[in-house]
Order: sequence, then C-alpha cells, then structure tokens
Amino acid sequence: MGENGIFILKTAEYLTQEAVKKFNIPIIPKGSVILSFKMTLGRVGIASNNMLSNEAIAHFKLNKDSQIITKEFLYLFLKSFNYDTLGSTSSIVTAINSTMIKEIIVKIPNNTIRDKFQSQVETYFDKIYENSKQILKLEQMRDIILPRLLSGEVRV
Repeated sequence: MGENGIFILKTAEYLTQEAVKKFNIPIIPKGSVILSFKMTLGRVGIASNNMLSNEAIAHFKLNKDSQIITKEFLYLFLKSFNYDTLGSTSSIVTAINSTMIKEIIVKIPNNTIRDKFQSQVETYFDKIYENSKQILKLEQMRDIILPRLLSGEVRV
C-alpha cells in the first residue's frame, strides 16, 4: 500500500492458486476499501482488482445495491480518521485490532448530502484512477525501454 496512491493497481508479492487454497488466504474483491491496521496504521486504499490479504489489512466490502455509503466516502472517512483515539494494542508500534475497527462509528449523512457529495467526488476519483493506470503503463514502458537505450540496443 505504501507505493500506491488511492487505488492499489499493483502488489509487491504474489501467491500461487495452490497456496491461496491451501492456506485459505482471504481474497479482497475489486472495489473494496482496505485499511492497514498494524505497523502502518491508517494507510487506506481501494482495490482496483481482486487481491490477496494478510492479517494486517482490513477490507470493507460495500454491497453494490446498498446506497448507504460509497467506497469514496468510506475511503475519505478512513483517510481522515484519528486512529490515536482508539488506543494501541502494541507497546512497540501503533496498532489496533479488528474489534477496534468494528467499533469505529461512521456518521452517515442524509441522502441529499450523500448524493451531492458523491456527485462531486466521483469524477475526481474516476480521473485519479485513469491517471494512475496511465502512470503505471508509462512506468512499465520506461522499465522496458531504458535498459535497451543504455545498452545501445535501441537508439534515439
């Protein structure tokens, strides 16, 4: 989550399907809001694809039919939440547990405010998502082309 922005487009580690099944690794569905709650408490992102989880990541699956809150609302709420108010379960680093996460009170706006908020932020989130995908493609192209330029295989 550290190298990604709002949207998690790539991960640093991968597991085989056999490992996922054998160790019953939870799969985070695309569109879920994810929260780091150990070591890097408070890092928040949105899964752009199905991805795998570990014990330090909470994920919030929003029902597509539910109109109570959106992933954008939840992302911004969790991003601005003061986790220090929850205390810590560790004397070494700030960390919380899943019980503490479940006890976080989210104030839900009325439908009018929620809809107005969503209509304003959705465009920005969509643009950030598209820009993030484009940046990833450009980084991949750079990583392919740069070694070839440096070796002299390709000339400009």
